[in-house]
Formats: sequence, C-alpha cells, structure tokens
Amino acid sequence: MFVVDPRPRRWCTHVTAHDPRSSTGPHEGDARDVLRSGRAYLGIELGSTRIKAVLVGPDGTPLASGGHGWENQLVDGRWTYHLDAVWEGLQGAVTDLHADVVRRHRTPLTRLAGLGISAMMHGYLAFDADGELLVPFRTWRNTSTAPAARDLTAALGQNVPMRWSVAHLYQAVLDEEPHVARLASLTTLAGYVHRTLTGRDVLGVGDASGMFPVDPATRGYDADSMAVVDRMLAERGARVRLADVLPQVLVAGQDAGTLTPAGAARLDPTGGLQPGVPLCPPEGDAGTGMVASNAVAPRTGNVSVGTSVFAMVVLERPLASVHEELDVVTTPAGDLVAMVHCNNGASELGAWAEVFGQFAAAHGADPEPDAVFGSLLRSALDGEADAGGVLAYNQLSGEPVAGLQEGRPLVVRTPGSRLTLPNLMRAQVYGVFATLSMGMQVLRSEGVSVDDLVAHGGMFRTEGVAQRFLAAATGAPVAVARAAGEGGPWGMAVLAAYAGSGATTDLGTFLRTEVFASATVHRVEPHPDDVQGFESFLERYRSGLAIEHAAVASLHPEGSPSPPAETTDSGDPAPAGGLEAYPEQVRQEVARVREVVADLHAELPRWGLVVWTAGNVSQRVPVPGGEDLLVIKPSGVGYDDLTPEAMVVCDLDGNLVDGTRSPSSDTAAHAYVYRHMPNVGGVVHTHSTYATAWAARGEPVPCVLTMMADEFGGDIPVGPFALIGDDSIGRGIVETLSGSPSRAVLMQNHGPFTIGRDARDAVKAAVMVEEVARTVHIARDQGELIPIPAADIDALYARYQNVYGQGDSAPVTGEEHVG
Repeated sequence: MFVVDPRPRRWCTHVTAHDPRSSTGPHEGDARDVLRSGRAYLGIELGSTRIKAVLVGPDGTPLASGGHGWENQLVDGRWTYHLDAVWEGLQGAVTDLHADVVRRHRTPLTRLAGLGISAMMHGYLAFDADGELLVPFRTWRNTSTAPAARDLTAALGQNVPMRWSVAHLYQAVLDEEPHVARLASLTTLAGYVHRTLTGRDVLGVGDASGMFPVDPATRGYDADSMAVVDRMLAERGARVRLADVLPQVLVAGQDAGTLTPAGAARLDPTGGLQPGVPLCPPEGDAGTGMVASNAVAPRTGNVSVGTSVFAMVVLERPLASVHEELDVVTTPAGDLVAMVHCNNGASELGAWAEVFGQFAAAHGADPEPDAVFGSLLRSALDGEADAGGVLAYNQLSGEPVAGLQEGRPLVVRTPGSRLTLPNLMRAQVYGVFATLSMGMQVLRSEGVSVDDLVAHGGMFRTEGVAQRFLAAATGAPVAVARAAGEGGPWGMAVLAAYAGSGATTDLGTFLRTEVFASATVHRVEPHPDDVQGFESFLERYRSGLAIEHAAVASLHPEGSPSPPAETTDSGDPAPAGGLEAYPEQVRQEVARVREVVADLHAELPRWGLVVWTAGNVSQRVPVPGGEDLLVIKPSGVGYDDLTPEAMVVCDLDGNLVDGTRSPSSDTAAHAYVYRHMPNVGGVVHTHSTYATAWAARGEPVPCVLTMMADEFGGDIPVGPFALIGDDSIGRGIVETLSGSPSRAVLMQNHGPFTIGRDARDAVKAAVMVEEVARTVHIARDQGELIPIPAADIDALYARYQNVYGQGDSAPVTGEEHVG
C-alpha cells in the first residue's frame, strides 16, 4: 500500500528490550535499587477494554505491570463509560501493579520519578464551572455526529472525523442540547484523569490534535480554525468560545504539574504512592503507540491493534488533498501524522477465542485465555492464502472507512468455500486488517513513503502471525518488538522518563539513543503468496459489504420491531427496514422534502428547461447520527404525475430506501455529489436548449455578463464526457467544480448540472444557466464578445454573495468542496 523506500532498513538486529511478563529482566539488584531510590517511571493507559499500568526504569526497561479489565456500555444509544468505573479501574490496575512489584522484586513501591496518563483519544467529556459532568462520557466509538463532522469539514477545509471532540460539541449545538449553555470545560479521558490528579487542565499535543486541529508551526490549536468554529457556534446561538473551554496544549517534555495529595489518594487508596510526583503531559493512545514503536520521526509509521485499529505515518510534508479516510493529528512532539482509524479491531476475534475456550472447558480442559487466543492465531498460518473463500466481518460498531453507520459481525461463505479452522481464523485475522487496508490506499495515492511499519498490541504477542498478515495487507515491511504486547502504557512511561530527563534533546533522539539504542526488532517482508491471497480476500470483502449493509438494515437491536417487507413497482424488494428504521423526526423531514422536491420539479417545464420525462431535482435529507438520505424523482415518470408520494428516497450510495418506483437513472451521480461535497444540499439536472448546445460543443460559457459574474463567479465550466447509469457523471461534476466558484457545470455531450444549498437554490442556478447560455449565444452570433476583467468579476461576485439581497445564506459553490 505504501511507497516503500528501497534504502537499507534501520531495523536490522534482534530485540533486547524486556517484557515485564517474561521471566527475563534487568539484574534484580539493579531493579530493586531503582525502585527503592524512586527512579522508576509509571505509565497508565486507559484502553477500550483494559486499563494497564507499566513501570519502567530510567532507560525504559520494564520492571512490573498491572491491569484491570473494563467494558464500555451502550446507554440510550451512546457508547460510554461511567466515571466511577474509571477510578475503579485505575485503582484496580495500580493495586495489581503493587502486587507485581512485590512479587518480582520483594520491595514495595512508594516513590516514583515520574508519572504519565494516556487514554483512548477523542470523545466528549463536558463539565460545568463546578467540575460536574454535564452529560455521560461520549466515547470515540459513537457515530452520532455525522452532520457536525460534515459541516466542520466543509468550513475548515480539512477532515474533521465524527469521533473528534469538536464534532461532538458542534453536534450537541446542532441538536440544541440544553447542557451546552452550562459548558465550562471540555477534555478527553486522559485530560480528565490528569486534571483530577494534578489540578491542571492541560493536554499533550497529540491528544489535543484529536480534539481540534493543531497548527504544526505553533504546536497549539489552529487559531484561524478556532475563529471559524467560534463563528459557527455563535450563529447557532451557543455562547461558547473554544479558547475558554479547551485544555492548554503542551508538547512532550514540558512540565504538566505534580501529583496532589488528593490525586494520590484517588489513584492509590492504599496510600502506597506518595504525592509530589511530576507528571508529563497526558497523551492519547495514538501518541503512546508512536513512542512505543519508536515511530515519531518522518518516514516512520506504526500500526496499533486493539478494540480499534489505527495506522499512523509521520509525514515529511502536509498532504496535498483532504481525505475523509484520514485524520491528520500529531506526534507527542507536535509533528504532523496521517492516521487511518478503523473503529473495529480485534474484539470479534477475541469473542471467537472465548467461544473456543468454552468448547475446551466443556471437554474438561481449562486453558488460559491467552493460550486459546495464541493457538487459534497460529492455526491461521495453515489456512489457504485467500482464507478458502471464507469472509469475516468484525464490525461491532459503525465503520466510516467502509461506509457503515452501524455494524453487525458476520461470517459469510459460499457453498464452494472451504470451512476449516485454519481458514476461519485466517479470515478473522484478515477481517481485522481489511478496512485498514482500504483506508491506507489513500496514503499510497499521496505518495507517502515509509521505511518500516512497526506493529504493537496484544495480537502481536503471538509471534509471526498477525505481523505476517499485516505485511500482506499493507504491502510494507512490518517490524514487531518483543515488548509489543505492552504497547501504549509502556510508551506513556517512556514519555514520563523523557520529561524526567529534562528533555534536553528532541523526543526522536531520546528514543533512538536512550531507549532503543540496543533494541532490534523482528522484521517481516510481505510474502507474494500472502499478498495475492489477501488481495483476493479484500476483493470479495468489498463485494460482500452489501451483505453487511443488508444485515444492518434487517437485524435490529433486541426489542425493535421488524418493518414489513416492501417491493418496488419492478418487483424488486425494497431495502429491509426502509424509513421505519429511522427516527420520527427524520421521517417527518423526508415527508417535507418530498413535497418540496415534487413542487420544484414543476418549475423545470415552467421555465422551459426540460421536455417529456427528462431532467431531475434532488435534495439531501440530513440524518442526525447516521448517513444522510436524498429525495429524487422516479425514473421515466411524466411531470404531471410527480406527486410527493411518487418521490423516492435513497441513501448516499444510491440504494432505494423508500418508494414504490425505481429511482432516476441519474441517482448515482447525485449521490456521489452529496457524498463528496458535504456542503451541497440540492442537485438539479436539465436538458435546457442553449446550455445543452454549449455542452454539445464542449465549450465553456464565457463570463461576459455581470449576471454571470454575480451568480457563477466566472465562466461556466465543461465537465468530461461520462456514461449514464453509474457514478461517472458524479465524479465528473465533483472534479470540475472542485475549487471553482461556479454552481453549474456543462457535462460534455449531455447537459447542465447545478448545485445549491438546497434544491430550490439549485433550481435557481439551473434557470440562470439557461438564461446566460441563451444570451451569450445570441450576443456571439451578433458580433465579438467583450470579456469582463477578472478583477471586476471577483468584485461583482463578492458583492453579490456578501451584500446583495436580504441576508440569505450565500449559495454553495465548488470552492467549498473538500472530499
């Protein structure tokens, strides 16, 4: 997937880093001296399923560890953890750590040189001025913020994923949640724990970059973006300034406070840990993963696998384009990183391991869970390269990379597939990496180079399995350190040690010279047979995503009624669930938009823009917390019969959601525009005579009228020739209007398409296109056209968009296109 550098690899020898769960370690006398003299550093990470504490020496050598399992809960439709569970888990992990220290080193742990807290990134922890939680913690796993993420991405010109904290905040504003009026501070899970322990509201830059975009020059929140979002919040009536509610940003090595007596008691109720311990800036799990894999310098990358999966590559330069598949975050030092994040990781594989463990217990065996997991992983090595035709989908929740708003874990196979334990397990491991592979293809398109990917996470404790298949999935060499299973908490402890060292060198140099100086990593090159097998699996996986979509539509949470089956007038089954699967407010909005779109279709023949059944109008229907819908006319139906009831509803992949007729043949084009231009709310296509004549010549309409300058900001461009029936026309529209002020494009040999903030706005643009096309055609027939100077066009356009009229919203343009 990556452009791999042909130069010699930096990883060339074998690991000497110590695994705290192994029998090997530093000399016992040295370890005991480090502990008694208070020179050890503690890193604690709150992962999605486990809170883990790792204790290290000044050089990063692991000394002991402790852990506590926990799980998120789905409460009122949102994934959350109760804050009581946070402290129960932290105290449990620290208690387990104390026991491990005594067991291994026969001395108590009372003094620390430093401490660091890390946790899952993103999410929404909102507090009032008294420090009271306003709403239950909303984790990164929630996909209820799609409208906010779409609006923010369009406004900021960079991808703002649904899981980012600012998306949660803006969605709360869009939904008019009453708690926003009392909002005084907003932070992440790591920031919350750190603030409780120290009293300081700070955040490491890596974790902060998952709340709000960071400026790599200042290593702080991007000031221009903050001003834009502040205006958006104010326009919605929210009296919130981001600078007042977001934590202070710190880079690795900076002072982040000390453990207070109250914080020490909260973390360790036994009183074992003394207060006064310096804390380093709290970080997110992505940043600690980068540290744990020595991947903080440009051209390095890492892959972390747990409940979620993410790959991070430190960039040599900013990405050329905005990609909805990629987050742009930073290292703990503030350097830009491209991150592919997949919501679903190894949880489903773990569920299968639990089932096989229960099977073993039923037959009188009592294997350790890790032993069962390892045996199943190793069996995958004996599977066929393409998993024998078996498919496994690990989606327990929504997966934006795959276009899924919800998930349904599935195993799918055809009658001719070969269902064996090795093939099933290989399919499960491939399934963990499938969406990651899909997202990382974007990095290849950007020409991003990487020397090695370093993998970490519990899957990689079983040597030679997940590592080998990850290399096949990414097409890049994959290195795994012996302590890879310790992952983020060890990386957090190393960040604490870096702060304790005085941070006299940059973080990359510290890691290279002090922590990884003698470390070597087991490195695997992609094997051609595995690569070919995974590509075959991924091709089937992509095709089978339709099954996953159908499962989401058909299999509802317990207690939800199953809607009656519907059919279209062609006899094809309508999608299971239909509109009944959507909330009442969405169904009401669909009914309203059906009336609007039906009425607007009558405008097309009224203005002479269409004949017979040609042309179409559509409008987007926002779906809070889900994928938007569109309403469009049915195919081949006369304009006199276009009632609101006749309008059909589709999703943004063009699939029929509601209606008794087949949708317009241009539906795929409209859907593509809505998917890739999130600011667009309406699309219109006509075959108006003069505009279509210019399209037949493949000639732009030149801007020689002030009306054109006002409406379109310049010439009306020509898009490429494309066949009808798939999304090719939509691709041409998006490519042509991207970066253009024009709201219209003449698709070559076809006709005009226009966009707008809603369907009425797009219809207006279609009327204006035909008017100027006709006028300019007549003018050119009478003599030479007189062009308007570019500066005057810009001035006219700016006046019309910002001054003319009664304060209506400015029309949507292609200049706002971001995806």
